[in-house]
Amino acid sequence: MFYLKKSQFQRVNSTSGGTPARTGILRKIIAALVKSWQRRRTIMVLDSLNDQLLADIGIRRAEIPQVVDAMLQHRAKIAPSQPLVAPLETPRDHLRQAA
Repeated sequence: MFYLKKSQFQRVNSTSGGTPARTGILRKIIAALVKSWQRRRTIMVLDSLNDQLLADIGIRRAEIPQVVDAMLQHRAKIAPSQPLVAPLETPRDHLRQAA
């Protein structure tokens, strides 16, 4: 997973030679794709939890999509640049961090 900082995104757009209207549309499309990906990913992570863990955090399995939508809507008002779900760790991540 990678994150593109705003300054890096502006550099990419400025070198593409697009008009301001095109870059605005491109940003909206990318933002919609990212939001959709985050929604699917969050639903997948919550759906992978067992019923006991979901009950501990106060969510029923049938409510997962509505809860995720509410989380994303609330997150957009607070901090739109932070990921909602942390990336899944691979078995070797701890080795990379130790190096």
